[in-house]
Amino acid sequence: HKPLVHARNGVLYINPGSAGPRRFSLPISVAMLWLGDGVPRAQLQQLAVG
Repeated sequence: HKPLVHARNGVLYINPGSAGPRRFSLPISVAMLWLGDGVPRAQLQQLAVG
């Protein structure tokens, strides 16, 4: 679950990663998604470990 926010050809691709136990060297993260008037947007947020 590699965290990713990417727009291509008018499509917003979102992989929030994983908020569970750390796997490999990937960050623990979630994504916030805004859907309203205008263009949808997303932002990744890393979570503190411990």
